Amino acid sequence: MQKPMVKAALAGVLIVVAIVAVCVSTKAGGPKKLKRVERFLMCSRPQCAAISAKQVRINDKPPFECPKCSHQSAYLLVVCEKCGAYVPMTKPVLEDNHCPSCGGHAFTPPRFNPLQPPPEGAETGQGSRP
Repeated sequence: MQKPMVKAALAGVLIVVAIVAVCVSTKAGGPKKLKRVERFLMCSRPQCAAISAKQVRINDKPPFECPKCSHQSAYLLVVCEKCGAYVPMTKPVLEDNHCPSCGGHAFTPPRFNPLQPPPEGAETGQGSRP
């Protein structure tokens, strides 16, 4: 009768040790190991409106520091599907975002690098800046 209880207790201790080990390793190095991706950012301050590229981790939350004006006002850059204007995504996707140029509500990530001219012959439908 004692052996099954000892085995059950030992199994319980091993499970707890495994859970603690996973939690500690995830907390210690988890966010630092997340993949960095390049994203285009746009400053939400009208007097600046700078566009820049930055390596960010997937879980980084805006606003980011604008490299031009040094304010915490840079957000992910999106393109209005209606008029093609570049817009900083200052609100979460599910909130009421609208284009300051035309009032449109549909946005996509830029198809081309907004810091460079579009490829030759490319039909962009984007590029005007507010």
